[in-house]
Amino acid sequence: MIVIIEKSLDVLNGHEHTQIKAIRDLVPGREIGVVTHHEFSADEVPIGGRVSPVFSTNRETLHDPVGARARDVKTLCSLIEGPGVDAPVSFVVPSAYPHELRVGLEVLDRTDAARFHYRIIRPEVMAALEPSEIAAVGEAISQGKISLHTETRELSDHISDAYGLVADDNFLLPCTIDPEVDPVGSPGAGEGRTVRIGYLGNYRTEKGSESIPDILDALGHKVSALPGNTQLEIVVQWPARIQSKPRKLIYVIKIMAIAARHFPRGRLRIKWYRGGIPTDEFLTLLKSLDLVLVPYDPGAYRYRGSGIIIDAVLARRPLVVREGIGMKRHTQFGNAGAAEDSEEFAEEIIRMVATRHELGDNLEAARQDLLRQLDRTRALLASLA
Repeated sequence: MIVIIEKSLDVLNGHEHTQIKAIRDLVPGREIGVVTHHEFSADEVPIGGRVSPVFSTNRETLHDPVGARARDVKTLCSLIEGPGVDAPVSFVVPSAYPHELRVGLEVLDRTDAARFHYRIIRPEVMAALEPSEIAAVGEAISQGKISLHTETRELSDHISDAYGLVADDNFLLPCTIDPEVDPVGSPGAGEGRTVRIGYLGNYRTEKGSESIPDILDALGHKVSALPGNTQLEIVVQWPARIQSKPRKLIYVIKIMAIAARHFPRGRLRIKWYRGGIPTDEFLTLLKSLDLVLVPYDPGAYRYRGSGIIIDAVLARRPLVVREGIGMKRHTQFGNAGAAEDSEEFAEEIIRMVATRHELGDNLEAARQDLLRQLDRTRALLASLA
């Protein structure tokens, strides 16, 4: 039996709830239960299947970590010992945090009827553990009671180098694009059409939102390098996350002023879209793009994955990414350009726009490689008791 532990199931602006569907889709027919926090309402996020709202909330974990851990250890032990439960139980944690690792270690001190499989998605998770806890995780790995996994080779290498622990990069999950459905459409091949360039997702500093005006400014100085009748449309999410109204207004005005100042004869348009749009609307938006920008901060994303990169690769969309971020494996097929600063971003945008009609084989090669990575995830999940 597989039991997924996902405390933040009701976080709607992340991938916490989509991970459950992704896992179920990869191993159809398997019995899969879900454990989430005790305040969860199934009406908020209808994911289907059996959901047990019995875990501590993030608030409780923060303010009473010892008490929350003791309650969650007791909860999992009770679940393991429940009627009709076949041991061992495989607990899968697709977004692991230190709390879940500590809970797992304590559960294993009490019973041999559990196995824990943690997907580490950011380096801070392991950095938060004490040396004694790292040693305990290593011992449990050697006994086959714990396994660590990542979605990027960069993070797996980091965990190995920094802590001497084995973490396989075999737990990649799809986000919005269904990998079983061949994507419809492809980037435009003609020069006499509007080229749509998307920066998707909420306004966040670590995702490079503040660099968008500078990238557009640099692009404006190079607009003459575009074919004469090419028009650009930049698709950006309205910065609803900026709480300060003056800051929000400054951000919007700055982008609109750059578009008006640098791009003659309306050769560039800004199209804002609202956040929190339904999945089908997001899919339509993504498939309408000719190029996807990922200007993420390497300081935050050097080892991490990106749902936007996964979606773009599965949708066969070219990218321009910030040099030094994770998931380099998925941007090395000629399907993406890499840039360190705004000037290089502008140059790569020009290059990718000019050659987009030549990228079909590159985009498909990247997609096929990502599908092979998903096969590794499928094999991992299928191997669990």
